[in-house]
Amino acid sequence: MGGRSGALALYFLISAWLPRLQALNNTTLTIGILCCIGIELILRLSANMLPISVVSMLPASAQASIMGARGYFTFSAIQGDGLFYRYKPHWSINNRPWVNIDRNGFRNPDDIDQPDVVVLGDSTSINLRSKKDFGALLREKHISAINLGFSGYGPYLQLDAYRNVVIKRNLPHKLVLVNFCLCNDVSDAQNYERSKNLNLDWRTVRSFGVTKTAFPFSFEPPWVVSVIANLPHRIVQDVFLSDHSEPIAISLPRGKLSAPTNDFRERKELFDAAFWVPASRAIVSIIRTATKAGAKTIIGLYPQTAMVYAEGLKKTDPRRIAAEKLHRIALDRLNAVARPNGATVFDYAPAIQRVNRHEQAPVFEFNYHPGPAGIAAMVETARSC
Repeated sequence: MGGRSGALALYFLISAWLPRLQALNNTTLTIGILCCIGIELILRLSANMLPISVVSMLPASAQASIMGARGYFTFSAIQGDGLFYRYKPHWSINNRPWVNIDRNGFRNPDDIDQPDVVVLGDSTSINLRSKKDFGALLREKHISAINLGFSGYGPYLQLDAYRNVVIKRNLPHKLVLVNFCLCNDVSDAQNYERSKNLNLDWRTVRSFGVTKTAFPFSFEPPWVVSVIANLPHRIVQDVFLSDHSEPIAISLPRGKLSAPTNDFRERKELFDAAFWVPASRAIVSIIRTATKAGAKTIIGLYPQTAMVYAEGLKKTDPRRIAAEKLHRIALDRLNAVARPNGATVFDYAPAIQRVNRHEQAPVFEFNYHPGPAGIAAMVETARSC
């Protein structure tokens, strides 16, 4: 390193005595500055299209602006009390104009005061990337429904939403539909209990993206400078921390796909009954709260990504066997909680898999969030129950 620095110093010392080298240095510097200006303009003009991996390297204020416009959590968009949070009333998501946020901070029209169905869930229910969410499709079927699904919600936050929006306002309703996401609802319930025991609130718990730059002092650099400063860390992450395993071959009637191995990693903790205890407690509270309000509860199990694509593997493939086994265990665990308390459990997986054979059910390939076809399959399944 010292040798390189010495050589560089010698080069600039010689440049001071040679006009041609000075001219070359000036030209190189000018080109570099112009390139940086050009990249800065490209970054700013294409802000709405930048991938999250690039957005995360921008200055904090730029991150907040871009992520807020895409519907991600930012302090300007969210309000809450304790661990409970939701959008601010009538919040607008610039990049998703089809999303209508009501006076309660959820994705609904404002005029639903007597819903037949209350939908509880997480990002698989609010469906921000789709023009029609779960609640909208129910209403198209002439079922009055209010959708209290929200990104990041687990069973406890679903209970908080139900109590704050429906129970406290004495909204009459007949049915509570809980969309239980196997992808993260079990761990979300654990995190909620842990956070509550530590007296944390939503501002502390929720992540709002990167709030620091690579600089050791408060500074809002140009976007291109921030990207250059953060790029080495990003490269290290991609090279040493990313999964470079051979992709898994998935064969469906609609074609052959290559799946990331992470989506098929066995989550051993979900096989442990003790791991489910917090989620079970939250579900029992939802059921009992609904029963007290004179409403019935049904619980729909939404599958993990591995289960959505399991049919694309051979029946003897250990990854398919593990995914199907975990799904059966999840159904058993939910039934063990629901039935003694008068609730019913049903399964979204068969309908999602049926759709996914011939068209993409998730919003993106190997993303667990349902796209338009997946949401429609969920609604039809729920209606039949």
